[in-house]
Amino acid sequence: MKRIAIVEDDVAIRQNYVDALSRSGYEMESHAGRAEATAAFRLRLPDLAILDIGLGDEIDAGFGLCRDLRALSPTLPIIFLSARDSDFDVVSGLRLGADDYVTKDVSMPHLLARIAAGHVKNRDQLMREAELTVDDNTITSHLKRIRKKFLAVDAGFDEIETVYGIGYRWHTV
Repeated sequence: MKRIAIVEDDVAIRQNYVDALSRSGYEMESHAGRAEATAAFRLRLPDLAILDIGLGDEIDAGFGLCRDLRALSPTLPIIFLSARDSDFDVVSGLRLGADDYVTKDVSMPHLLARIAAGHVKNRDQLMREAELTVDDNTITSHLKRIRKKFLAVDAGFDEIETVYGIGYRWHTV
């Protein structure tokens, strides 16, 4: 079971997401603000962090929390879930290191799809999950073969994304 942390200052909204994601099989933890979340993340990182931008009186606390999380883990999947939908906010969130940015008007099936897809895996994680040790080129070779097989079925296939310097993830629109 994947452990998801949601950082949202509005109690009702936070609880709604916790309830819905729990029903979908995720282990949930929730935090109301940046200081509380940072303290918890220093003790134990979740498998995924979902962050609001404005937290209490801090209008950009989620951006700062994203920076804090990136300092703790360069590969932790982070999704911004915010009411703020300007291009400036979306681009800022992604430039700070978030893996995705969705607005709070997103449907639950859409959010669940975003949570389930697109997590970056580095070579070491792929090798550990395969429970074997291979050299660096083996993963690259396998991914080339996988892409080639998909392309044979669909010439427009472009769903496996290379995240240079980090690893690979399933590309989602």
